[in-house]
Amino acid sequence: MRNIVTAAVRDLLKSFELDLKDPNVVDTPERVAKMYAEICWPKRRIDEEVVKILSRRFPSTYNGMVMSEGIRTYSLCIHHLLPVQMDLVIGYIPTRKVLGLSKLARLADVIAKRPLIQENYTDEIADRMMRVLKPKGVGVYVKGLHYCQTMRGAKQTNAFMVTTSLRGCFLTNQKTRAEFLDEVRSQTNGH
Repeated sequence: MRNIVTAAVRDLLKSFELDLKDPNVVDTPERVAKMYAEICWPKRRIDEEVVKILSRRFPSTYNGMVMSEGIRTYSLCIHHLLPVQMDLVIGYIPTRKVLGLSKLARLADVIAKRPLIQENYTDEIADRMMRVLKPKGVGVYVKGLHYCQTMRGAKQTNAFMVTTSLRGCFLTNQKTRAEFLDEVRSQTNGH
């Protein structure tokens, strides 16, 4: 894949009428290919990593809400291949097993390693947690800053997209949903 990206970037730079022998440009095609390999993974690799992340669980009798706040991930908008910065709050209510402390942040980061639309990203985190972890419920809140909206088009530098996905008791139990969303509000009002 890197050879394809390198060649494509060379063609792109030529279309900008840049001198490919310029010392500032000569290594750019390879740097860009290396960057894309770091931030965009093949689906198979993402799937394998998600299984690893969610399969490492620990026995627990805790039956309250577990939340991870302050998660920040980056991805690319699938429509323009421009950066998207996303801040997340993820919560779940376990059934006899809990995830390790860093797993929710790692899960959000790994799933973001491909061009995406935020709505599907939010749903995918919730769906994968429900399928593999089998908790009583899951809540995912994502606030995204999309550079396709800030640096081009509408040029709205302070417009954010907000998405939520609620599953299980987060969707069906009003008290659980309110607890999650109240915590989200308290976290996001501080930002």
